Amino acid sequence: MDSYRKCLLASEKAAWSFQEALGDLSFDHDNSFLPRALCGKQLPAWLAQDEVRLLNQIRGYSYAHLFEFIEQFIVFQACETASGYVHQDSDAVGAVLNFANEESKHQRMFVLVKTLLEEGFGFRPAALPDKEGFARQICQRSAFAVYLMTLMLEWLTQRHYIECFNRDQARVDPGFVRVFRLHWTEEAQHARIDTLELEALATTMTEGEIRDSVDEFVDMLRTLSDVVQTQDQMDLETFESAIGRSMPASKREELLRAMHREYLWAFIVSGLEHRAFQRTYTELVPVGAPTVYDLSEDFGSRLSEMELADHAAAAAATKPPAGSGEPEQPAHETASAGCILVIDDQEHIRDFARYALELRGFRVLTATNGPEAVELFTEQSSEISAILLDLTMPGMSGDKVLENLRAVDPHVKTIISSGHMRDDVVKVVPEGTFSAYLQKPYVIDHLQKVVETVLVS
Repeated sequence: MDSYRKCLLASEKAAWSFQEALGDLSFDHDNSFLPRALCGKQLPAWLAQDEVRLLNQIRGYSYAHLFEFIEQFIVFQACETASGYVHQDSDAVGAVLNFANEESKHQRMFVLVKTLLEEGFGFRPAALPDKEGFARQICQRSAFAVYLMTLMLEWLTQRHYIECFNRDQARVDPGFVRVFRLHWTEEAQHARIDTLELEALATTMTEGEIRDSVDEFVDMLRTLSDVVQTQDQMDLETFESAIGRSMPASKREELLRAMHREYLWAFIVSGLEHRAFQRTYTELVPVGAPTVYDLSEDFGSRLSEMELADHAAAAAATKPPAGSGEPEQPAHETASAGCILVIDDQEHIRDFARYALELRGFRVLTATNGPEAVELFTEQSSEISAILLDLTMPGMSGDKVLENLRAVDPHVKTIISSGHMRDDVVKVVPEGTFSAYLQKPYVIDHLQKVVETVLVS
């Protein structure tokens, strides 16, 4: 069971320093800033290639601005929540204040992103004003409705990074990939606090009160859709100004519709359809209220379904023709068989690692703590090819877990994963007792390469 104590410890592990992480941030305007899933797949074919890239870059600016604009209300709500725990639960106060501080740090990050982009553009793209007014409007709703909105937004950042930025990072500016990896890393911690708050609030509410709050949430989604649509219009105006001409009305309308479909998926549907959001919503919202599927359909689930179809088609296209005699994964032979045990107390990291390794064809087992991992490995060591082990966990630490694993199999291939530098890690875990080291936060390609290297060593 999750707790504020666990959230506090996890947030301290995942936290990053603004200056260290972003002090050298820069963007190359020869690159795209957003992956195609967020800007590109829906755009009409008549746009010239240089126009597609320019629009992508303008949308990169508004993407950062919309997060700055929308997430302002989260700081307000978190501070109000923390005040309610004073003199009652110090762990809750600490966890929620960390939450507010990190959201404030994200606001600074998005301001930095916009400033750097304006310098590169030589102009300031049009952007929505009065984020404080929007925040006050949202926070007038019930706390349950506000935390539903917050949870949806924080889970969608995970989908954006894993399913969009990471998949398309070969063509997306590295600075943008870095920014939204950092964003997601902390938002995944915040989603845990949102869930705790929603569960606690639900115990004090009648079914009718929860349904009323869901109605407020739906109204907030409509407001968010209107906000996004307004920004879409501003982006189009910025684009026309940058290219020095106005488009014919029919083409302008076609382009605007495509832009709005992309941002509806980005800022609403991708969160509604996140499995963790669906799980929390379904558990807490009573029968009679709109389901996640109702809401997703209202705000354009067909776009998400098309994305899934595109991914399936792309996967099929990478397979050789039947009877060709070629292996299905010629570049990743190790992935055709093997089971990896992922041990980490943070759910979002386990989910991320599972996703990355399953892309390569591995079977993945997970454990949330040391005793669970040791028990699982004792039972299935003959099937497990390698282990990805978090060094810092509550209870049994990673070095103690490794001692127990090696007692079962002295030759087990283990990758130690930590936010600390390798030189600090070997002070705790002796050289020669593990196979490789993986610095957190890591990206999909790096994780896959380290695992495959360990398996063939």
